[in-house]
Amino acid sequence: MTQPSEFVRETIRNIKGYSFEDPILDENSIRGTLGLDSLDVADLVYEIEYEYNIDIKDVEMDSVKTVGDFIKLIETKC
Repeated sequence: MTQPSEFVRETIRNIKGYSFEDPILDENSIRGTLGLDSLDVADLVYEIEYEYNIDIKDVEMDSVKTVGDFIKLIETKC
């Protein structure tokens, strides 16, 4: 199983087509800085749930604004 920080970054790169040279930082906004739309976020959540065998509730997503927020959410559920 991949470390949450690397998994989230790699999945965002795959979804958005970013190269590995493009830095994705913990403080990057999911919707603002990285430009993920609702479908992209749903894809990201699905990939996270599948990789870590966890369930992320919609209410939990209300507090997820940055890459770091996603990482913390995964770490609290694993």
